[in-house]
Amino acid sequence: MQVEKVIGIEVDYNKIMVCCYDGKEHEMVEFNGKKYLTPIVEFEDDIIIGREKNDSAVNGTVIEEVIGNGCDIEFLEEEVCGQHVTLKPEIKLALIFEKCLSEIQKKERVKKIIICVPNETHDGSKRRIEVAAKLGGMKNFEVVRKVVSLFSIIKIDNNLEINARPFIIVETKGEEIYISYGLVNRKNNKKIIGILENKIISNENQEKVKQEIIGMIALSQREYSENKIISFFGNTYGITSEEIKKHGINDFEIKKHEIDEELYCKAAAMIPENNIEEDELLQQREVIKKINSLNTTAEQQNNENVNNIKRMKLGCNEIMTTSMYFNDIKDFINLEIGIKRFQGNMERFHFNPIPLNEHSRKFFPNIETFYIYIISDEEFDDGRINKKIIWDKVNYLTYLQEKEAGNICKNIEYTKEDRNKYGTIIPSEVKSLGDECFKDCTTLTSITIPPSIRKIGNRCFYGCSSLKHIKPQLMPVIEMGKSCFYGCGCEEELRQMEGIPENCFSK
Repeated sequence: MQVEKVIGIEVDYNKIMVCCYDGKEHEMVEFNGKKYLTPIVEFEDDIIIGREKNDSAVNGTVIEEVIGNGCDIEFLEEEVCGQHVTLKPEIKLALIFEKCLSEIQKKERVKKIIICVPNETHDGSKRRIEVAAKLGGMKNFEVVRKVVSLFSIIKIDNNLEINARPFIIVETKGEEIYISYGLVNRKNNKKIIGILENKIISNENQEKVKQEIIGMIALSQREYSENKIISFFGNTYGITSEEIKKHGINDFEIKKHEIDEELYCKAAAMIPENNIEEDELLQQREVIKKINSLNTTAEQQNNENVNNIKRMKLGCNEIMTTSMYFNDIKDFINLEIGIKRFQGNMERFHFNPIPLNEHSRKFFPNIETFYIYIISDEEFDDGRINKKIIWDKVNYLTYLQEKEAGNICKNIEYTKEDRNKYGTIIPSEVKSLGDECFKDCTTLTSITIPPSIRKIGNRCFYGCSSLKHIKPQLMPVIEMGKSCFYGCGCEEELRQMEGIPENCFSK
């Protein structure tokens, strides 16, 4: 019988590392002069939650946190199954997690997944990663911050707590101090480390740092009072033995060095290419729906009787995802009024999930990207808003104007006016061809339909008598208007293709 294992997924700024830990020896591999566990999954892609860049102003390499708050990095559009889309970082990460989980489950039975993120990750970023993990289908998982001095932060169920010794690490990195509280134990002559609590604070106020450390001491004593020995690694910022003993801890030791680096959850691995098998990803909501649909289907297949599935207790992240489908501001307000733990849900949004007016705008104070669902929607450019995304249909001329202003258009139509102004070559950004776009264009002999086109309007190529060739063979088009090919020179060729309705050729 295959043993269930704890899986560690280490999320770095430019890569993801995946290993399993089962308390036994693993085959070791050399990487950059160090030995690490053999990865059970190898991935490759361009970016995860951030990217490194060289900054001459600071004379070195700095990290830009892409998924985090206050990020001004613009994600470029990318082609996904013929569609040019801009995926939110957490959606892209969710798809990566989904692929990651799928690959892991091919090789291991998963008991729990520990997702380790960089220490610099802000609370908002950590929540977004949790959302991404849930959207990616992960069930029993935990997102924890790494400690700079450690290679591993895996907590091995309750076995770790038996005869474990609490420890506290205080580590200074630049202008920030990392205070970590956890347990250390030995199993099969190996040291197992589990981080239970992390805090990142500024080192400007030494007294505050001291109080935070004392708070960690008190926490360790409350939760593990039967384990009297506490080890301190690193600077204690002037905390005396008397102050430690005040919390009932008489058995402790202070070490000025760090814990030996652990090698349980480290591997030289990179990210997988996103293999998204979707017919159409025009909106980010659709991505979420697809992922949730996949997860729901998988869960139903694993349960003989779907009616016996236990009701899941919704947390803040699940509620935020669910509330994206609300249609009215009253639903958002009633949610926060009715359930205390969901207060602040609207403040978590960095885009407006519904159209806003002067009244509802104030409920979403942290919007950075403003969504325009219908052109007639009221627009705002106050606060932190730095970009607009237009989901409604716009012509090509409007798209170029919005692009110049730094905004994004998701539904671009090439109209007759656009054709007169920009010519008969259809731009790759266009999603549909408008009614009568090429009507009576008798000089047109051939036309190339970009793979992005999903709709051809009524009478679009009506009367194009010289049109002999259409490339490619209309495979991506899913909607064709009435009389769109009436009187075309290539009518006989088109009639031999499958999927073209008869009314496309009638007058």
